[in-house]
Amino acid sequence: MNHYDVLGVAKNATVDEIKRAYRKLASQHHPDKGGDTAKFQQVQSAYAVLSDLQKRQEYDNPTLQRFNNFEQSADINELFKNFGFHFGNQRQQNHKQNPGGRRNKDLRITIQIDLMSTLADQEKTVSVKTTNGDRETISVKIPKGLTSGNTIKYTGLGDNFFEGLARGDLYVNVSLLVPTGVDLHENEIYQKLSLNTLDAMVGKSLKITTPFGETFELTVPAGIQQGNKLRVRDKGLILPHGRGYLFLVVDLVVPKGLTEKQIELLTQVRDSL
Repeated sequence: MNHYDVLGVAKNATVDEIKRAYRKLASQHHPDKGGDTAKFQQVQSAYAVLSDLQKRQEYDNPTLQRFNNFEQSADINELFKNFGFHFGNQRQQNHKQNPGGRRNKDLRITIQIDLMSTLADQEKTVSVKTTNGDRETISVKIPKGLTSGNTIKYTGLGDNFFEGLARGDLYVNVSLLVPTGVDLHENEIYQKLSLNTLDAMVGKSLKITTPFGETFELTVPAGIQQGNKLRVRDKGLILPHGRGYLFLVVDLVVPKGLTEKQIELLTQVRDSL
């Protein structure tokens, strides 16, 4: 059982989380309270390592621990000097700055952006919580044309828990906020078109507003049916080769509150078919 399991915390637990877990377990297993002495010592040992930044770093990275032990050996350093070799110190200095090429862990967050805003590049302020519990406000650039599920990588904006190691990367997962009646399927966008059944029978010219706030004139052909799709060029999502299609999905609506005269006229039309 490793130290994290002993304290019942995750490997990326913050210092405060480790302290809380230790206090709870130390009180529970303290010998003066009738607790298990062996268990109490195990908890003490785990806390002694995980509460110390350097010890925790070495515990998580055994290779780094072996190198630090080598670095701290005065006899070996002196041996290098006695034989006229000085490259050892330079190598050790490089490892101090970034041991073994290691860096802090990556962080991942999810942000929501409006569908309308994806037509242009934008800058957004996000809040990132690091392992030590701090919150950082970071400004990130969001490229145009993103859809739900896209992930953007920002180098060097990740965790900074371990001093002396390079920061990790920040991965931002995008979730799009879409208006009611709009659906996204991969790179295609569908918008519900509520249409009076009478207009569907005889056809009509309509003014359409897209999910992106754009307006255009559309002629609905006579006899269109429920669920039919009208494909509109250059009104869809931003794609590598330009704008995609917008699909208007017909949703027929039966008119209510007709007068007796109107019902009579419609009945005559129906009977003549």
